Amino acid sequence: MTEQEPPDTAAGDAKMYLKAIDFEFLLCLEIATPVFEVTALASDALQNCDIDLSTAYTVVDGVMDTLSNLRTEEQFGKLFKSATEKAEAAGISIPTVHPGQQRQRRVPAKYWQSTNVATESHSFQSVEDYYRGKVYYSFVDV
Repeated sequence: MTEQEPPDTAAGDAKMYLKAIDFEFLLCLEIATPVFEVTALASDALQNCDIDLSTAYTVVDGVMDTLSNLRTEEQFGKLFKSATEKAEAAGISIPTVHPGQQRQRRVPAKYWQSTNVATESHSFQSVEDYYRGKVYYSFVDV
């Protein structure tokens, strides 16, 4: 759209949306797609007026089994690799540090307690570890 002659009226919008796409957005799409594929099929089946209770339980059990199979290191590795390849193909930079690592906020002294474990931040070894723990597992669990 941005390279058409004469320029399309939506070219400005297309450029804006293109700049809004980053690696995290691509990764979230890769994570959400298989989950939504499974749940959409189950939703359609459960909304069928001819479904009986036994079939409904079978459908829900199938969804739960599929989601538990998705919650593995291997599956996340495939999704992360796919998102990385798509980002490279689109010219989107892949972060080298996870979000929030660039600048750490100090906890004000009035809130700090030496026994408070919540003030200790978890340190991730890589960007992949961060997205696996903070995004992927959280999404699949919910």
